[in-house]
Amino acid sequence: MRVSRIAWTLLAASSLGAAASLAHAADRALIIATRYYDNFADAPAAGSVASLASRLGELGFEVKVLRNPRAEVLDHEMGKRAQALEGSDKLLILLAGHVVHSARDAWLLTRDAAGLDPFAVGAAGISIGALADIAGKLDKDAPVLIAVGDSRTVLDTALGVEDGFALPDIPPGVAVVAGPPRQLADFIDEQLLVPGRSLAEALKATPAGLTSFGTPSPKPLIAEERAADPVEEGLWRRTVEVDSAEAYRDYLRLFPEGAHAEEARKRLETLEETPQKRAKRLEAELGLTRAQRRDIQRDLKVLGYYRQSIDGIFGKGTRRAIARWQAENDFEPTGYLTANQITLLDRQAEEKDDAAWEAAQEEDTVAAYRDYLESFPNGRHADEARARIKELGPQLPPISEELRRRAIARERALGLALPMRRLVEFRLNALGFDPGPVDGIFDVKTRIAIYNYQKAHDLEATGYLDRATLAELALGAVLR
Repeated sequence: MRVSRIAWTLLAASSLGAAASLAHAADRALIIATRYYDNFADAPAAGSVASLASRLGELGFEVKVLRNPRAEVLDHEMGKRAQALEGSDKLLILLAGHVVHSARDAWLLTRDAAGLDPFAVGAAGISIGALADIAGKLDKDAPVLIAVGDSRTVLDTALGVEDGFALPDIPPGVAVVAGPPRQLADFIDEQLLVPGRSLAEALKATPAGLTSFGTPSPKPLIAEERAADPVEEGLWRRTVEVDSAEAYRDYLRLFPEGAHAEEARKRLETLEETPQKRAKRLEAELGLTRAQRRDIQRDLKVLGYYRQSIDGIFGKGTRRAIARWQAENDFEPTGYLTANQITLLDRQAEEKDDAAWEAAQEEDTVAAYRDYLESFPNGRHADEARARIKELGPQLPPISEELRRRAIARERALGLALPMRRLVEFRLNALGFDPGPVDGIFDVKTRIAIYNYQKAHDLEATGYLDRATLAELALGAVLR
């Protein structure tokens, strides 16, 4: 077995004395117990579940407890508590009190819960389904257990809400055990918190009166007790200090089944990942929503890097656009964005939007504001542009800039003299399309009349004359 010089150096140093092992990545427990109720009978047995807090703390869990929470906890504190569970290596969620369920979810009622219809319990109950979803996002091998101590109290429910606990969908990797609080607390203490006993093995022995379901992890909630190897612990401490791929590889060569082997492999995987994989992982960790992705595509389009549809789906076209933008802004062109890059991209798009708006304001014409809206249909100043167009008076219905340019060229090619222009206006007026004064000057009102006439006669509606429009006006012979 080849071990590098750095490993022998670290190993030799570690043998001089035992070093305390580094703290475990977080093993977390969240306990929510409601013993007292303002509008229902109390649930005194819920206290037996809350009493497990000290035991879990002794076993190294980071424990958070909510006792007799009121509905206001749902507005601020509950979200923070749930967010703190993310990234746990092991997770135990203990709930106790009055529990109700519907066909979609289950809730632990807060102290001041009152109504028991689906709307009321959603506003004054802690969603067990939401907690299960959060737990389901942990590493697939992480031991995760949700224990529900149901008071079994008969409540006056309504509109599809029923007493007791039931949850239609349990995310993969999450195990659930439920039953009376006191029996549940005893089972957790005596069977689940046993060092080295896997969660799956323990739940096979679920006693009568309790029910278990879901997909329990083959790993234990409590690691098997083992005497710390002072040499290994010393090497591990120094490996972490060096924090290089070589150091972690050497640790694993010497202690492939060591106490920190799993952590070493995870860190080694991070250190060895390619820049592309790292960029992809970091963007995924941002958790961009579909709406946020659409905003990014819109910014790229404003800046001229993206020409496809704004759909919030990052396909090859979007990735290429991102990479081009990154390259031109001195970033590694990975095609994946960081939070700082998204901020810069948004600022650049806003600056271009603002510059176009300032140019439109300087010209202050309908055409200028239309040009702005064509480039920035959802721009920062789009509402102001539309309002200003309205203030400037009647306007020709919008057509694409390309069509407008073609229509202008066709009308110019006709070479219409002033008498002919007056004749066009006379005919439009006679046919009920008001062109304004019959003076041979084609203003906005004349253009609108031509547009409306073309549209009424199934002609290409542009507001500009062409041979087909003159023929329909019975003026085509004049051009021959």
